[in-house]
Amino acid sequence: MYHPADGSGLEFIELFNISDSLTLNLEGIAFTGGINYTFPAGTTLAPGNYIMIDSLDFANGTALSNGGEILTRAGFPTGAKT
Repeated sequence: MYHPADGSGLEFIELFNISDSLTLNLEGIAFTGGINYTFPAGTTLAPGNYIMIDSLDFANGTALSNGGEILTRAGFPTGAKT
């Protein structure tokens, strides 16, 4: 997550796939607390790669709190480490 020092620019969330062999299927997985965002159909994250979600894609006017917050996610398989 990023908080621009001068208040300009975009805030974003960056995810990294730490696996060296497993491609993650992110389709339908969502952040439901803190921000609202659902990964669209066909979204995957290959091993060793990053994906960035910028604030322009957050739904319903949601935004990151500059004071810090806990983001809630939904749709991850049972037992998934996040």
